[in-house]
Amino acid sequence: MRCSTFRMGAALLCALALSGCARKPQGAEAQSNAEPGAPPVSVSVGAPPTEDECWEYGFAFEEATFEADPDTLSRMIDWQAVVDEATRGIDAPADVKRNFTQSFIQASQKGQSGLVSTLVETINQGGQCSPIHPISGKARHGIRFRMLTADGALNYLDFDLARRADGTIKAVDVFPYAVGESIAQSTRHFYLSAVAEAQRSLLDRLTGKEQVLITHMPTLLQMNENLRTGQYEAVLNAYRGLPESLQRDRLFLVPRYTAAAEVDENEYEAALADFRKYYPDDPSADLLMIDAHFLQKDFDAALASIDRLDRSIGGDAYLDVLRSSIHIERKDFDTAREAISRAIDAEPSLIAAYWALLGLTLTQEDYDETARMLDLIAETFGMEFTDLTQVPEYAGFVASPQYAEWIARQPASSPGLEEGPTGPETSSPEDDPAS
Repeated sequence: MRCSTFRMGAALLCALALSGCARKPQGAEAQSNAEPGAPPVSVSVGAPPTEDECWEYGFAFEEATFEADPDTLSRMIDWQAVVDEATRGIDAPADVKRNFTQSFIQASQKGQSGLVSTLVETINQGGQCSPIHPISGKARHGIRFRMLTADGALNYLDFDLARRADGTIKAVDVFPYAVGESIAQSTRHFYLSAVAEAQRSLLDRLTGKEQVLITHMPTLLQMNENLRTGQYEAVLNAYRGLPESLQRDRLFLVPRYTAAAEVDENEYEAALADFRKYYPDDPSADLLMIDAHFLQKDFDAALASIDRLDRSIGGDAYLDVLRSSIHIERKDFDTAREAISRAIDAEPSLIAAYWALLGLTLTQEDYDETARMLDLIAETFGMEFTDLTQVPEYAGFVASPQYAEWIARQPASSPGLEEGPTGPETSSPEDDPAS
């Protein structure tokens, strides 16, 4: 497991929540007064979506991500419902609310929302967004997605779904785990900032924490812009200049740990430790702390974080791939193989598990099994191979008699290995097969 696994996930979802807000406060990353993970107001017109309809929505959304189609993705989200929830209960001048709402909806419907643009970029770079569980309850219906970037960064997205007046099922809010609050909750803070700018009396009526937060919204926007342009030290400097109350706020912790990941490993570990300290019971903290514990070689704590996250999301085969990474680091190869096998049994289409198993065969120099795994990946996922001899991690296999036998079976145009969604480098003995 490379530390980039979760730091890149943090950066990805920070961009998801913040994208588009640096130019104008019209949607994004922040913290609301609602408790973390609290479902938004999402009233269906008529009966709420059934479990089958939630799955149907999930598969349709996944298909749209495969096509990297921003227009279709945008149409599957009710942006009016998102902004209605974000602006609900705030006394604001009519023109401010109207202008904010129109700007937010117009940008979102054109595929310019942080959510849609980040999804499209992730898929274009070889990532995946796959439905893994329906969400059901008295006040909540939806679908949970697993988001994997091309280099294995992991996040989860909860889509709250509702039936609209025309009978269609649409998302009315989205909760990214690595950010820890929904898009509507985040957007609400930027709406408050816009209202306070237009109506200074609002700022005077806000409570102490809210008032400090809104006052420092320009700092957040600049931190986001610095993240986008790679000015990571500037992000950290801005964070250090915040009042202590805001240094504890996830709104500012997210860009802090995202920037720290690119600057200094110790700073990154400290940022994640602070997030865990301030949000000890938050599933988002478990998602992030897996990486921190791994960096510290506290493998028991990393496994415990995975177990808690697994329970909180209702299970995910990919977490067994992460477990296998830890067991490989411990040289516990039998347990690693068991974890990978569970992942494949639970989700036969999870290519990351196959790459992990291939990586394990290379680590153990079990080249008969390496050849078998290459054939299995080719057959299962329709992959064509290019030159394996140019991939250093496969040097031992290339020098073996098993490689000569394997290459003799390949078509003349396919003498090696093509990179998969997690890349052949992730299957190397030195690197984490899951990262």
